[in-house]
Amino acid sequence: MMDTANYRRLISRRQSSSSPWRWSLLLVAVIGLQKQSHGASFDLAGGDDGNGGLFEYDYSVVYYDDENLTGESTTEVTETPVTVTTEPVAAEQTEQEKVETVTPTESAAGAVNDFYCQQDLCLQYDFTGQLVAKRHVACGHDGSFAADCPTGRTLFKIDPQIRMFIIHLHNEARNRLANGSVSGFESALRMPTVEWDDELAELAELNAKSCQFKHDECRNTNLYRQAGQNLALGYYPVPTDIFDILEKLTNLWFNEFKDANQQVMDEYNNLSNATIGHFTQMVSDRTTKIGCGIVIYPKKVSGFTFKVVLYACNYSITSIFGQPVYRKGPAAASCTTGTNPYYESLCSVNENQLVKSVPFYDI
Repeated sequence: MMDTANYRRLISRRQSSSSPWRWSLLLVAVIGLQKQSHGASFDLAGGDDGNGGLFEYDYSVVYYDDENLTGESTTEVTETPVTVTTEPVAAEQTEQEKVETVTPTESAAGAVNDFYCQQDLCLQYDFTGQLVAKRHVACGHDGSFAADCPTGRTLFKIDPQIRMFIIHLHNEARNRLANGSVSGFESALRMPTVEWDDELAELAELNAKSCQFKHDECRNTNLYRQAGQNLALGYYPVPTDIFDILEKLTNLWFNEFKDANQQVMDEYNNLSNATIGHFTQMVSDRTTKIGCGIVIYPKKVSGFTFKVVLYACNYSITSIFGQPVYRKGPAAASCTTGTNPYYESLCSVNENQLVKSVPFYDI
């Protein structure tokens, strides 16, 4: 297995200060949150809809309120403030009617075509058990930033090096779980190697272009009818390497394993209301494709301008209640096409063609 440090050296990420890989971001000073000085605050919000349906997480290492930001700091920041969120679905949401295959295209004006506006592309069960059509993030979207995005917002270009690094972060984490290295979790029988998907990435960019830390209602594609999504928001104060930022934010998702257990992996649920959805999204053995988008925008606080990094990743499938996140057993024992030479407990990329988009396991 190739660790992240060696991978960084492989792709020669450390370049001169004029390199596009090294750029400055500013960290928000968390001011006036609490009358204490021994550390940042930790808040958790989110919950079940009460009917086994959509469960949306909204976990903040540090929440802050502009109205509470004064010129006097009473809270010591010991970690980079970030916010992360994801959203699993109920198992019955995968039982959607088949639709005619349509290839998305763009019009001459740059707006996506009507494919993404098809109601049956985004059918989801509501609280009453009725199928309702959600709005697709790309329906009617011309690719522009939202009108209320701050001046100076930028879509960060994910070039091949950064794309490879994001893929590596995911596969390295998946390999750790698959080989049994993560304490409290058994190895995985058939953990695929994830690959990049341009369409999922383009849809993630549209989410990030809202400049809001908020899930879109739907980001499904013709191939991936239950696409999942992880979001993270970070503020950075000093010259910071983009690779460092992506590694930190992605690791925050994976580190939720500390609040999960093998029982949850065997039959996905969140009865404890813990923040685990980013972790389960990252290590699903039905996920084969991911695509991400990054937007950077300024935020002014108490006379200082800070840079905000909004990081969105879409996945070919979301977590499904009542289904295994992955099947446990000897590492890679069920990989029919061999294993990945760089991540030895993951299946080869050829296995992805054999992994169904939404298989149901007998539990």
